[in-house]
Amino acid sequence: MKKIAFLSPTGTFDNGAEISIFYLMKVLKAEGYQVINVAPASFPHLEKSYREQFATIDVPVFFLPRNKWWWEEAPGLTYGTAGERAASYRDNIAQIRQLLVSEKVDLLITNTVNMFQGAVAAACEDLPHFWLIHEFPENEFAYYLDKLDFVAENSEAVFAVKGQLTTDLQQKLPSKVVRSFIPYTEVSATTPQKGQQRRIVSVGRLTLRKNQLELLEAYHRLSEPRPPLVFIGAWDDEYKKKVDAFIRSHHLKDVSFTGG
Repeated sequence: MKKIAFLSPTGTFDNGAEISIFYLMKVLKAEGYQVINVAPASFPHLEKSYREQFATIDVPVFFLPRNKWWWEEAPGLTYGTAGERAASYRDNIAQIRQLLVSEKVDLLITNTVNMFQGAVAAACEDLPHFWLIHEFPENEFAYYLDKLDFVAENSEAVFAVKGQLTTDLQQKLPSKVVRSFIPYTEVSATTPQKGQQRRIVSVGRLTLRKNQLELLEAYHRLSEPRPPLVFIGAWDDEYKKKVDAFIRSHHLKDVSFTGG
């Protein structure tokens, strides 16, 4: 029986990469594999709900403290000095190596192109490493174009979301076969009750890549009275400021946010 370790990007369920990989782990468990999950430490209440969700499929979660979990150039919050972040990266690689040994892991899978620690740890322990890539190398993720040689050299297999992303990355990595995967989310087949009010609902993290400003532009052009617009999910602070500014400048009413 093989044991697989996943390196997760956020340790939260507010993004598609985390949600889809949860169901992949569930399938792997059903197939008889042992699975563990390694994620960045955050806040106790977020860690608690995240750990409890994985406990439902019998997958233990190991949270690692960090200054920055993603590449130095990647989007996201940055803590400490450059030297402190370098030390934190080294600590995380050492901690992942220890887990690979103590948990007798056979394969490490990094669930985003935005992290490198797993690839280094797997190479140090002479273990196979797979990369799952969800992001197009554009806009805030354009930085990883400079990392593709490293990605190719430090992975036994590279997988990208099926479709245009696989095509684009294959062109950029001619020396490597880019395989495809389809993110999967398990849904129930229940029929929702008919509501008393019509609403427009957007589910997902507010980010530049998802471009909810385009939805707001379309909403602004609707004839009044407009149905309420509800955004469900957490947000990137800088992008949320732009969204709020658009709402104020266009005097939009009935726009609400539920958070993550």
